[in-house]
Amino acid sequence: MNYQDVNIQELATRTGSDIRWIISITTNTDWRPKFDTILRLCYALRFNVFSFIGIAEAGLQYSEICTEELMSNCCSPVEHMRQILDLQPKHISMALRSYRIECRLSQRNLEKMTPFNVHTICTREGKRYQNYPTVTTLYSYCDAYKISLQDFVIRAFSYIS
Repeated sequence: MNYQDVNIQELATRTGSDIRWIISITTNTDWRPKFDTILRLCYALRFNVFSFIGIAEAGLQYSEICTEELMSNCCSPVEHMRQILDLQPKHISMALRSYRIECRLSQRNLEKMTPFNVHTICTREGKRYQNYPTVTTLYSYCDAYKISLQDFVIRAFSYIS
């Protein structure tokens, strides 16, 4: 917001959100967002999702990152904004399942490595799952798969047709 000189009111307008919600998320250090919230904010700020996740994981400030590097992780900025709108919970489910299979983990094994039971894992991997998980939930899976959240998000985006 600071780098792009976007104030809270403008961000609320861009995201179609209540200004109180924007104030809450910008001031709450214990905020645990759902992944779709991250997508909405990145879209509103015209910010590369992969870079946002990478910066958050590294604990860097925006000013510490080269601006050209931010948009080099995928396609053109316009195409990336379209992809943000196209990403659906089913793409998250597909990425969860593909990483589990790639890591040669059964759902029972994954249950032992995460705070989730087999039913929850199965539901999240299902084609009809319609919810975005929280970023904290995704971190639990990423820890089990021994990958970064950024790698996971890149995989999820790869399922957009």
